[in-house]
Amino acid sequence: YGGHTQAIIQSGASVIGFDWDQTAVDSVTQTCSDFIAQNRLLIFHEAYSQMETIVRDLDQNVQDRILGILFDLGTSVPQLTSSQQGLSFATDGPLDMRMSPEKQGVTASDLLIFMSQKELTQVLRDFGGETDAVKLAKAIKTSPEPIKTTGQLVAIIEKIKHRTGKLHPATKVFQALRIAVNSEL
Repeated sequence: YGGHTQAIIQSGASVIGFDWDQTAVDSVTQTCSDFIAQNRLLIFHEAYSQMETIVRDLDQNVQDRILGILFDLGTSVPQLTSSQQGLSFATDGPLDMRMSPEKQGVTASDLLIFMSQKELTQVLRDFGGETDAVKLAKAIKTSPEPIKTTGQLVAIIEKIKHRTGKLHPATKVFQALRIAVNSEL
């Protein structure tokens, strides 16, 4: 965590950072503690969507020094390799997908339970570009038991879709659910 931040600061600039993942914030806070002490790094445990409000509340001298914005969107390797966050289809874990569990209530599993088949189809299409959205949504919604783990969801997906090329059949579904859970768009 914090590779871009460190590179920018080492070039002479200061950084205002936002991340919804508390683990990422903690990691950057620890590895960049010298920059924080020098007032060259401000880090906020908030979503990017809160940036305007937070920056507006900063001192005018800080606001005047803002020269650009870098968005490093998406998931990090630690997030994808942790089975506990539910972002990976490679390992079984709880179907969570929240970037900030302490600030968000609804998990991916919750969405699958409470969304209608039509709403789920729309999410899979709009946020994942999933061409088999209708079939997948139907299979998910007609599952005999609630889908609580990544492994359960992958098993359903693999019954509908088969690997073609490098892309895992669950990639677009997981992307769509992550975007929906975290209100990324």
